[in-house]
Amino acid sequence: MKALLISVVVAAVSLCCNMGASAQKQPAKQSKSPLRPSGVKKMGVKQTLPAIEGTYKAIVVPGDESQPCKLTVVIYKKNNKYRYILTTPGKVRRGAVTLFKSDDPKQFTCMITLEGIQWASYEGDISKVDDEHPAKEYELPVDITMGFINNELAFQNDGNAMNSYTVLAECDQKFVHLVKQK
Repeated sequence: MKALLISVVVAAVSLCCNMGASAQKQPAKQSKSPLRPSGVKKMGVKQTLPAIEGTYKAIVVPGDESQPCKLTVVIYKKNNKYRYILTTPGKVRRGAVTLFKSDDPKQFTCMITLEGIQWASYEGDISKVDDEHPAKEYELPVDITMGFINNELAFQNDGNAMNSYTVLAECDQKFVHLVKQK
C-alpha cells in the first residue's frame, strides 16, 4: 500500500509540474503549489472523506535510507471548516485545509492542500540552464498538496535534476509519508 501511495504521488507530481509562466516572479502575488494536478474539484465539508481528521506522523517508507522527518500534521474541524497544525523542529504552522477530488476515477480519489505554507526553495525547470540560458527567477510557491488514501498522506518534498525545489527545508526526505495515529 505504501508503494502505491508513493507511486500515486509521483504520478500526480509528474502530471502537474508544468511550471510555465504561472510560477514566474510577479510582484505582490504568491503562486499556488505547482504540485496540484488539474482536473480536480474542490470538495465541501459534507462531501469529504469521513476519517480525515486526526494526527499524522511522518514515517520512513521501506527502501528509503533517509531519516524520518520530525513532522506532524493535525487535521481538525473548526466552525465547519477543516484546519491544520503542521509541526516541525522549531516551527509550527497553522491554516486552512482544502480537499480535492478527481473527476476521473482512474486518478487520485482525494488530495488535500495545507494552505499558506511557503516553500523553502523553487528554481523551476533547470534542465536547460547553461551559459546561454540563465536560470529564471521564480516566486516561491505557497501551499502543500498531498495525496490522501487509507488514512495516509504523502507528498514529494524535493524535486529532481529537471525541476529543482524543496517544500520543507527542515525535512531531508524526498517523499514524505505520514500515517494517521490511532
